Amino acid sequence: MKSGIPQGAKSQIQVGDLLAKNGHVTVYLGDGDGDGVASVLEATPSGRTPTAPGRVW
Repeated sequence: MKSGIPQGAKSQIQVGDLLAKNGHVTVYLGDGDGDGVASVLEATPSGRTPTAPGRVW
């Protein structure tokens, strides 16, 4: 990570946290439907085709 950007343990992620990795930024939405899979909200740059979201980093 770049200096000045805080890092934390995955176990400490909370709903609403911004997550950054490899130039991508997402908002952690939690596991609202109880299926055990975390959800994130991610913007797709214009001109690119959206893909299905993956697991939280």
